[in-house]
Amino acid sequence: IWRADYIILSKVNQISTEHLSEWRVFLEQHKKMNTHIAEIDYVCQSIEALDGTKNIPMNQCKNRKAVLCSAIANPTSFKDLVIKLGFEILNSHELPDHSSFSLNKMNKILDYATQNDAIVICTDKDAVKLKQNLTSDRIYYAKLELKLSSA
Repeated sequence: IWRADYIILSKVNQISTEHLSEWRVFLEQHKKMNTHIAEIDYVCQSIEALDGTKNIPMNQCKNRKAVLCSAIANPTSFKDLVIKLGFEILNSHELPDHSSFSLNKMNKILDYATQNDAIVICTDKDAVKLKQNLTSDRIYYAKLELKLSSA
């Protein structure tokens, strides 16, 4: 830390305010005087349809039924984000980071979502892979935006 010119704290909106404050104090005590500290938050900009034709406004997420699918390193943070938006999570399908959902698996997820009048929400990273093989008006993805600020 004492040699760094820049320190970037990532996903600061996913920890408690108290824990973040502790980190800020620690870094201020151990950094060199001209080191810049920045913080990054991941903010959900919108819930977009996989085919790009529609989105769900942020004020219409509450109590909507959703099935999650993700292939990311930390699916808990994705699930927490969707819960904070107000969705009712019926089921969550998680694969190891960088994996791909098979067409067969996605069809089963879609069948379950249809039977339960739910939508399927995936990460924007997974949406890139799914767009290549699937078309469904039930699949959406959480479009994230990075918010950078000074500590």
